[in-house]
Amino acid sequence: MKPLLIGLLALALGGCATVHQEVTASGKPEATVRAPPTAVKSYIVNKMTNDGFTLDNDTSYRLSFGRLGRQPIVQPTWGYRVNYLITEQDGGTRVVADMALVTNLGKLGESPFPSNFNQPTDPQEAVYQQIRQILAGLNTLH
Repeated sequence: MKPLLIGLLALALGGCATVHQEVTASGKPEATVRAPPTAVKSYIVNKMTNDGFTLDNDTSYRLSFGRLGRQPIVQPTWGYRVNYLITEQDGGTRVVADMALVTNLGKLGESPFPSNFNQPTDPQEAVYQQIRQILAGLNTLH
């Protein structure tokens, strides 16, 4: 009974939180799969492209994507920055994802979304759901 109560309390309080936290070693959405990093990267690039993101940076350990959000007139240009850290681990590939709202997406002055502006109208949770679906789909790779 006590674990159930703690779980329900955590769920109720989690709905009030503004910082997104996953229950993983990194505190971020992640997955480890038995597939080579090249296959994992190819899968992520294809899925993120299908979800409307643009690949902005590709290194041996990191993929970085951006997508503009809806632009209210009174706020600066903003968008989503999604990064995937990809490392070999125990004969497989570990993928850790991170998402941030940023201003001046893809420009020299790109920076975290300022807290003194109203939250953007696009739901952040929808992007996290896309990330979770991509990470879950990695299990189909071999």
